[in-house]
Amino acid sequence: MEAIEQRNLVNLVNGNKECLFYFHEKYQAKVYRYTLTLVRNREVAEEITSDVFIRIWEIRAKIDVKRGIDHLMFKITKDFCNDYLRKVARDAAWREAYIHHCLSHKSSTVEDQLSFKDNLQIAIRAIENLPPKCRQVFRLRYDQEMSLLQIADELNITRSTVQKHLHKGTKFVRNYLRTHSDLVFLLLLWEYLP
Repeated sequence: MEAIEQRNLVNLVNGNKECLFYFHEKYQAKVYRYTLTLVRNREVAEEITSDVFIRIWEIRAKIDVKRGIDHLMFKITKDFCNDYLRKVARDAAWREAYIHHCLSHKSSTVEDQLSFKDNLQIAIRAIENLPPKCRQVFRLRYDQEMSLLQIADELNITRSTVQKHLHKGTKFVRNYLRTHSDLVFLLLLWEYLP
């Protein structure tokens, strides 16, 4: 770490706001680019970037001066991005907006759109590679949003068998996506699988 950065970090830890501006000036563009690669939305990336520097200010007294600030800044950035993507994955309206954004928003590049479509095909392929009964249970649960008991009644199997199929299917699809897809898409589909 450079001497000037070390001095500014010590002053930041001691509550000097001017030093926060120094780190903002130095890291803002890097944090924004990293955030944008994860969330693929310019407005959200700008908001998260601002939140990162607010968080740095809030936890300034806990910063380990010897370790520097860059690793902490990118950890906070990654945590904020993961929180955002988990929220998108859990909430249907957010999820639909995110999918719409990824497929059609003017800020997304042709490469982003193709990547999203490729990842969607990978998810569909993963589900198609499930054994027939497991795939059927999986689709009833996630496509038709049936309860475990409803699936058991529909297929004339026990609830525990339904749970076993879902566990097996979910494990297979997640592993398949881990090896064939990117992080953003994996988080998006973590709880929402076609």
